[in-house]
Amino acid sequence: MFKLVNTIIVYFAILAGSTATAYELKIALNIASSDNRVEKIFLSQFNKSLEKEVREIENFSIISKENLEKLVSGTSIDLDDCDKLGCIAEVGRLAGVDFIIAGFVKKRNKYFIDIYVIEVSKSRMLASKSFNESEKSLSKGGMKKIAKMIVSSIDKATPKMDVAITSYPKGAVVTLNNQVLGETPITAANLRKRQNYSLSFHKQGYERLDMNFTLGKQKKIHAKLVQQMGAMLITGQPFKSKIYINNKFAGKLPRTNYQNNVGQYSILIKKPGYKKYRGTFEIMPNTINQLQVQLKRKPKIPALLSSAVIPGSGQIYRGFPWRGLLFMAAAAGVGYLTAVEYMDYDKKHTQYLNDLDSYKNQADLNQIKSDKERVLSSFDLMKKQETMLNNYLYAAGAVWSINILEIFFE
Repeated sequence: MFKLVNTIIVYFAILAGSTATAYELKIALNIASSDNRVEKIFLSQFNKSLEKEVREIENFSIISKENLEKLVSGTSIDLDDCDKLGCIAEVGRLAGVDFIIAGFVKKRNKYFIDIYVIEVSKSRMLASKSFNESEKSLSKGGMKKIAKMIVSSIDKATPKMDVAITSYPKGAVVTLNNQVLGETPITAANLRKRQNYSLSFHKQGYERLDMNFTLGKQKKIHAKLVQQMGAMLITGQPFKSKIYINNKFAGKLPRTNYQNNVGQYSILIKKPGYKKYRGTFEIMPNTINQLQVQLKRKPKIPALLSSAVIPGSGQIYRGFPWRGLLFMAAAAGVGYLTAVEYMDYDKKHTQYLNDLDSYKNQADLNQIKSDKERVLSSFDLMKKQETMLNNYLYAAGAVWSINILEIFFE
């Protein structure tokens, strides 16, 4: 699936990056014999060797002498007798080439070779040169010398230009016609117009991008590289543990298939009551790797001890913040109300003791009865307040107990 998607993306990227129709500079070779002392086998081998040497210097589209003979077979043109500029140019037009390389070979002690480079569209001779070579010298560099003369003459007649090559992202290694140029942004200098070129872009973490272009009016070539894709299958326990990748929620256990660009990622897996898992993983191109995680439960004893001192703190420690805050709020609320009731109880208790002392020390018989009623009334109020205080104390104990039991039976 990844390969299919990437292939489609790269295909459109190539279409967008290539701004001209394909065209190769075309030449034709017509080296003939000027006397019957030149063997046909030698002449055939000479044309083939020259074609090979020219191709090694420049990747021209070359029409061989054999194919030229097929092209003119239905005409009155005899290639071996075609020694005039007009005839040679006419052969070039029939072949649909830009340049035609004509020549004649005659044999004495050595081979005397006359080479002519003709620009077909203008019917003009670009260069002519004679060579005096033996069979041995031809095989040891003489043929390459002739090929260099031909290519050099075509170079001078063909406009050249520099092309700026960029990419997104930058830093891609550029290969031009199988030769490494360097990293983008870079300039390819002295490229021949109308010549077909191949480009390749390479960058780690991105799909390789190949494109062909013909140098025309464009002075810039821009390639948009596509990041390589992969996936990481994350499995494990406990159920519904939350997964965060690069600090973003990515799914839950027991199974999450995370797909993204090639690279390294941080991962956090957590669930209340369990120790967090933190780590990193790497997504490889066009592959699905697997990461298996088993979260460990947090120990209950520290949580129990903590909640025994501060209700709710154990729940927070184990990863249940809202539950812990609820217990804390309940304990704080009940504790506050208990303190208020205790202060009221203390006042009523003090009032009762004062009334009791007054009653015991009363000498006036007429006041004894009223003091006794006041003591009984103070005692009743104190007892009621004591009951309210005990209820709140029971409530505080219940909050504390439930808080402990909730952790113990979780």
